Amino acid sequence: MASSASSNSPAETRLQSLRDCPVVGLKLPHVLGKIRVVEDLHPTAERNSSSVKPAARPVATSSIRRIPAATTSLNAAGVTTLSTRRPASSSRSSAGKSSALLAISAGTMSTRLRTPLADARADCGSHPSSKSPCRDEPGAVELVADMRLRRFILFGLPFVSIGTVLFIAWVRPGEPRFQGKPLSFWLTQIEQTDPGRGESLSDATRMAISRIGSNAVPYLVEMLKSKDSAFAERVRKFYDDQDWGEPPFRPAWRRQYAAAVAFEVLGPAGVGAIPKLQVLLDDEERVGPVASALVRIGSEAIPALTNGLASTNREVRRTIAFLLGRLESKASPAIPALKAALGDADAEVAGNAARSLGRIRDRPAEMLPVFRECLMDSKATVRKQALQGIGNFEEGASRELPRVLELMGDPDEYVRHAAMWTACKIEKEPIPLLISQLQNPKPQIRQTAAYGLGFKAHRDTNAFNALTNLLSDEVEAVRKQAARSLHSIDRPRAFSIAVP
Repeated sequence: MASSASSNSPAETRLQSLRDCPVVGLKLPHVLGKIRVVEDLHPTAERNSSSVKPAARPVATSSIRRIPAATTSLNAAGVTTLSTRRPASSSRSSAGKSSALLAISAGTMSTRLRTPLADARADCGSHPSSKSPCRDEPGAVELVADMRLRRFILFGLPFVSIGTVLFIAWVRPGEPRFQGKPLSFWLTQIEQTDPGRGESLSDATRMAISRIGSNAVPYLVEMLKSKDSAFAERVRKFYDDQDWGEPPFRPAWRRQYAAAVAFEVLGPAGVGAIPKLQVLLDDEERVGPVASALVRIGSEAIPALTNGLASTNREVRRTIAFLLGRLESKASPAIPALKAALGDADAEVAGNAARSLGRIRDRPAEMLPVFRECLMDSKATVRKQALQGIGNFEEGASRELPRVLELMGDPDEYVRHAAMWTACKIEKEPIPLLISQLQNPKPQIRQTAAYGLGFKAHRDTNAFNALTNLLSDEVEAVRKQAARSLHSIDRPRAFSIAVP
């Protein structure tokens, strides 16, 4: 062993002595993790020490049990071992054999390790090869680097993270502003507006969004993509169940509504968002606000909307077929696609398409033949919407009146009521028309005519007398409807009539 040690380099010799050190033999990194260094001798340690002069030797405590072999090595190296469980003078104490806590002073540790490690690092500099024995040794030089890395993680990394966040916030382009206020402020003003109460956007809000212009498009698209988290959904559902109103945070639908209204204010300036919004149309959860935004942009978005009518998702087709009607006369380019949607297998899609066609009122010559065919459709919702579409043309649809009166006897109650209201729109004098239908052989038509007179013939004597005769009708449903309509027309007089 001596001959081999003499043949080794100085660095290998020092590393070999470092490995033979009893402290390193206890796996120094693990020992350092458990050691609590004590610089000044504690009175209890002095009282329990087995050494004659404990103050002259380094003292520290540890929570591990003392191993005799390790204790001998430490005592030979100048380390004092203490028993903190019972005094050395105790009758049960076995002095060196009792359970004790191992300790090493910080000064002694640094003194014994500083010189070998410094020499080893100096010698490592003379070995440029990557296969140097210093670099292959994992326990010595890396110890100091590990301690420095821990200090950096504890103290330096938080400052680096904060600096990175601030740098990104500074480099990222700011939100567009108007009069010193960001776009989000003006969108909040839209959220606080309730059109259902007759409220409208303020002139300042419209001016702000118009002045911001196309710069607002990226932010509006992101707002349309917003979605409540699962936790927010549970909170909102809980508030709904408890009838507590809205939760204390902005739900996603409010942000989406504000973005859609902002596109309406932008108008042609928002055309650049159409390709991105068209991609979002396939998302069933966002199709409502996205389609609404496209409709609010204007006729430029009709191609994107008509492409959505061919979607395989029925919710997408339903929503688009319904919202296209908001464009009214501007939706003329969508007439072919809406006509094709009338034959959709989904009744709601077909009904919404008929409804939207009925709101295109500037082309009666083109639309009335379409509605005439829809009146014979097997789906009740299509017949109902076609009747309402015919009623939108009012007197211009007088040629359709006979077919409308026939549908007052339709098996579906909603279709019957729609036919009655449509007949009242077409006919200039609806009361005589409804009175004449009280004699119709079909009980459904008589009942529907009585229902219509209750709304239209307030204080009309002729209608009151005709309904009085209907109180003796053979069909009970007709008699009950006649009695209700009599009370609507003239309540005091109706109480004086004995209802059979």
